[in-house]
Amino acid sequence: MQEKDKLSPPQLALLDEGFQQGSVSASQALSQWIGKACRISNGKLEQLSLTESVQLFGSDLPLCLCRMTMSGHFTGHIVLVCNDESGLAAARLLMDSPADNGWDDMAKSALLETANIVSCAYLGALARFKPLQDALKDLNLSPPVFVRDYAGCLLQFALVDQTAEDTSVILNWTEFHLHNEPIHWTLLLVPDMHGMQLLRQSLQP
Repeated sequence: MQEKDKLSPPQLALLDEGFQQGSVSASQALSQWIGKACRISNGKLEQLSLTESVQLFGSDLPLCLCRMTMSGHFTGHIVLVCNDESGLAAARLLMDSPADNGWDDMAKSALLETANIVSCAYLGALARFKPLQDALKDLNLSPPVFVRDYAGCLLQFALVDQTAEDTSVILNWTEFHLHNEPIHWTLLLVPDMHGMQLLRQSLQP
């Protein structure tokens, strides 16, 4: 990641305000969908290069990724990432089933629908966040895609159209409390070069 692509600490802090609003919207949306209380809390918001993010996730365990492509005025990807343990635990809770059948079609479907609801809620909140209203106008999202692989292969494959651009990844460390059970997931906002330019222009404290 080149120095010119980095958000300044005040810009990152301002973006964090938008993500905090997104966590409230996503909590409400998930609670409404599953009919039970759900809470999403945000941790530290970080901006890393794609290479740094791969190293952070490690390479010895597989990860699950649900990716949605953003198009319109703002372009890039939004990605929900979790390990097998967290993803399958969430799927069982969402399906209200104690059985662990691995990544069968039902489990994948539960995680994909969760990614869809959470991503739409976060991006909707960011689009209503005053500094980003113009940048995120007319935003469209593709249906989510499920991929499972080791971190290096997974992120490189999922973001293959952006790796040549020295992709900058914004990580939002989150904790989902579903049925009072904590589930650790990570939400990635991955703007392409145009999207990152819009962020830098819009996030002026």
